[in-house]
Amino acid sequence: MGKLVIITGVPGVGKSTVVQLALEQIKEKYEMTNFGDYMFDAAKEAGLVEHRDEMRTKVPLESYKMIQELAAEKISAKAKEMNIIVDTHLSILKPQGYYPGLPHSVLKKLPLDLLVVVESSRKDIMARRRKDTDVRKREEPIMEQQRLNRMYAAACSVVTGVPVFVLKNEQGKAREAGDKLRMVLERI
Repeated sequence: MGKLVIITGVPGVGKSTVVQLALEQIKEKYEMTNFGDYMFDAAKEAGLVEHRDEMRTKVPLESYKMIQELAAEKISAKAKEMNIIVDTHLSILKPQGYYPGLPHSVLKKLPLDLLVVVESSRKDIMARRRKDTDVRKREEPIMEQQRLNRMYAAACSVVTGVPVFVLKNEQGKAREAGDKLRMVLERI
């Protein structure tokens, strides 16, 4: 059985960079995957969306829940064979309000070992977003979503008994953040 680590944070916080830096130095092999990619594949296959951003606004809540669970099942099966770091969001802004990225029905399907919440200042996140070539829309209020992410992370920890590690990724200090993540990964 492999290890399953969730890494989360608002878009532009630097999750991918920090994970890449951590994995360069760690002895154990991990595969980085994205929860949203699994969800998008399922939603597109079901004919619900054509573009990834449509999942937040176009997919009815009951279908959204089903797609989350399908993604969790596929990731769980993969985690039986290898160590995985899953990039996902803890809070998703839908027309009805914020929805949990890892509701209880999803958490029950994931054999989690660790939940990492990456945070940064609004200024640093905005600077990273301006450099990002990704054309996806980024409209969520940064600080509000970071506060919600901490609340959701605490709830996930209570439900699963899995520790939460809050990782600061300050501008120009990604290597330090990567080192901290590596040390945490080596201890699970």
